[in-house]
Amino acid sequence: MGESIQFLKSQIKILKSQVATLKDHEKQLELVMKSTGVGIWDWYVQTGHVTFNERWANIIGYTLAEISPVSIDTWVKFAHPDDLNESNRLLNSPYKPRPLRYSI
Repeated sequence: MGESIQFLKSQIKILKSQVATLKDHEKQLELVMKSTGVGIWDWYVQTGHVTFNERWANIIGYTLAEISPVSIDTWVKFAHPDDLNESNRLLNSPYKPRPLRYSI
């Protein structure tokens, strides 16, 4: 039983370290986004969940509150037709390893 407690303590220590690292990365990302004025959005294809930041909404002339609730249809509504064509092509192509970054 003592070994189990020690194991759990070591796992908790590892997890706390990982959480601290993630928080540091989150702060760095926020700083980059704030200092560059970049608008970002994320689409979690498996769940359908989409997030946009306030700057993304500002770039298209709105506040985030004005375009909420958001979905992938929000992006489709405001995307340039050329961007829609390329994203549809990529989404409908057979799976093959791709770069982790997709930019338009």
